[in-house]
Amino acid sequence: MARSPAEALARAEIGKPGSLIRIKAPRKMGKSSLMLRIIHAAVDRGYRTVTVDFRARRRSGFC
Repeated sequence: MARSPAEALARAEIGKPGSLIRIKAPRKMGKSSLMLRIIHAAVDRGYRTVTVDFRARRRSGFC
């Protein structure tokens, strides 16, 4: 299946120590799907992953 250039860049980036990937796009552009594919690729490489959702910060008191 053909993937976007952004996915190819993200897959290359996860191979770098201390990498951080920021995904920005308008609504309904596949950000969540892209994130899940990147996480899956990282897990396939044997990496442990962390997903942080800063939208929940107000409920948790994280500021």
